[in-house]
Amino acid sequence: MENGIGFSPSGWDENDSKTFIDYGLFFVPDRERQHEIICSALPETTCSTKIVDLCCGDGLLAKEILGRFPHHQLYLFDGSVAMLEKAKANLGEYIDRAVFTRFDLAKDD
Repeated sequence: MENGIGFSPSGWDENDSKTFIDYGLFFVPDRERQHEIICSALPETTCSTKIVDLCCGDGLLAKEILGRFPHHQLYLFDGSVAMLEKAKANLGEYIDRAVFTRFDLAKDD
Protein backbone atom coordinates (compact mmCIF):
# COMPACT_ATOMS: atom_id res chain seq x y z
CA MET A 1 0.00 0.00 0.00
CA GLU A 2 1.29 3.40 -0.87
CA ASN A 3 1.26 6.23 1.63
CA GLY A 4 0.27 9.79 0.70
CA ILE A 5 3.54 10.52 -1.10
CA GLY A 6 3.47 7.52 -3.42
CA PHE A 7 6.01 5.40 -1.57
CA SER A 8 5.19 2.13 0.08
CA PRO A 9 6.51 1.27 3.56
CA SER A 10 8.24 -1.75 2.03
CA GLY A 11 10.18 0.45 -0.39
CA TRP A 12 8.49 -1.23 -3.37
CA ASP A 13 5.71 0.22 -5.49
CA GLU A 14 3.76 -0.72 -8.62
CA ASN A 15 6.32 1.06 -10.83
CA ASP A 16 8.99 -1.28 -9.45
CA SER A 17 6.70 -4.21 -10.21
CA LYS A 18 6.27 -3.09 -13.80
CA THR A 19 10.03 -2.75 -14.21
CA PHE A 20 10.59 -6.21 -12.73
CA ILE A 21 7.91 -7.73 -14.96
CA ASP A 22 9.59 -6.18 -18.01
CA TYR A 23 13.22 -6.91 -17.08
CA GLY A 24 13.21 -9.56 -14.33
CA LEU A 25 14.87 -12.16 -16.53
CA PHE A 26 17.84 -9.81 -16.78
CA PHE A 27 17.84 -8.66 -13.14
CA VAL A 28 18.11 -12.10 -11.56
CA PRO A 29 21.32 -13.88 -12.54
CA ASP A 30 20.89 -17.56 -13.37
CA ARG A 31 17.19 -17.41 -12.61
CA GLU A 32 16.48 -20.72 -14.31
CA ARG A 33 19.27 -22.37 -12.29
CA GLN A 34 17.78 -20.98 -9.08
CA HIS A 35 14.42 -22.50 -10.01
CA GLU A 36 16.14 -25.82 -10.74
CA ILE A 37 17.83 -25.84 -7.32
CA ILE A 38 14.59 -25.01 -5.49
CA CYS A 39 12.63 -27.67 -7.38
CA SER A 40 15.31 -30.28 -6.74
CA ALA A 41 15.00 -29.61 -3.00
CA LEU A 42 11.30 -30.51 -3.04
CA PRO A 43 10.60 -34.17 -2.31
CA GLU A 44 9.14 -36.32 -5.08
CA THR A 45 5.70 -37.39 -3.95
CA THR A 46 2.34 -38.33 -5.36
CA CYS A 47 0.61 -36.86 -2.30
CA SER A 48 -1.14 -33.53 -2.54
CA THR A 49 1.27 -30.99 -1.09
CA LYS A 50 0.54 -27.36 -0.30
CA ILE A 51 3.35 -24.87 -0.88
CA VAL A 52 3.43 -21.19 0.07
CA ASP A 53 5.26 -18.76 -2.22
CA LEU A 54 5.79 -15.47 -0.38
CA CYS A 55 6.54 -12.51 -2.65
CA CYS A 56 5.72 -14.70 -5.65
CA GLY A 57 6.46 -11.97 -8.16
CA ASP A 58 5.68 -12.95 -11.73
CA GLY A 59 4.95 -16.56 -10.80
CA LEU A 60 7.67 -18.21 -12.88
CA LEU A 61 8.97 -20.26 -9.94
CA ALA A 62 5.40 -21.35 -9.16
CA LYS A 63 4.93 -22.37 -12.80
CA GLU A 64 8.09 -24.48 -12.65
CA ILE A 65 6.97 -26.19 -9.44
CA LEU A 66 3.45 -26.88 -10.68
CA GLY A 67 4.80 -28.19 -13.97
CA ARG A 68 7.05 -30.70 -12.23
CA PHE A 69 4.75 -31.71 -9.41
CA PRO A 70 1.23 -32.42 -10.70
CA HIS A 71 -0.21 -33.09 -7.23
CA HIS A 72 1.01 -29.88 -5.60
CA GLN A 73 -1.05 -26.78 -4.91
CA LEU A 74 0.54 -23.36 -4.48
CA TYR A 75 -0.56 -20.41 -2.40
CA LEU A 76 0.99 -17.32 -3.96
CA PHE A 77 1.29 -14.10 -1.98
CA ASP A 78 2.51 -10.72 -3.18
CA GLY A 79 1.92 -7.10 -2.24
CA SER A 80 1.72 -5.99 -5.85
CA VAL A 81 -1.47 -6.23 -7.88
CA ALA A 82 0.61 -6.13 -11.07
CA MET A 83 2.76 -9.05 -9.92
CA LEU A 84 -0.26 -11.15 -8.99
CA GLU A 85 -1.87 -10.44 -12.37
CA LYS A 86 1.35 -11.41 -14.17
CA ALA A 87 1.62 -14.57 -12.06
CA LYS A 88 -1.95 -15.51 -13.02
CA ALA A 89 -1.12 -14.96 -16.68
CA ASN A 90 2.10 -16.98 -16.44
CA LEU A 91 0.51 -19.98 -14.72
CA GLY A 92 -1.81 -20.71 -17.62
CA GLU A 93 -2.75 -24.39 -17.53
CA TYR A 94 -1.82 -24.69 -13.82
CA ILE A 95 -4.13 -21.90 -12.64
CA ASP A 96 -6.58 -24.39 -11.10
CA ARG A 97 -3.90 -25.43 -8.57
CA ALA A 98 -3.00 -21.90 -7.51
CA VAL A 99 -4.50 -19.51 -4.99
CA PHE A 100 -3.52 -15.84 -5.24
CA THR A 101 -3.59 -13.39 -2.32
CA ARG A 102 -2.48 -9.79 -2.06
CA PHE A 103 -0.29 -9.58 1.03
CA ASP A 104 2.15 -6.91 2.15
CA LEU A 105 4.94 -8.64 4.03
CA ALA A 106 6.14 -5.32 5.46
CA LYS A 107 2.84 -4.49 7.19
CA ASP A 108 2.51 -5.04 10.91
CA ASP A 109 -1.02 -6.44 10.90
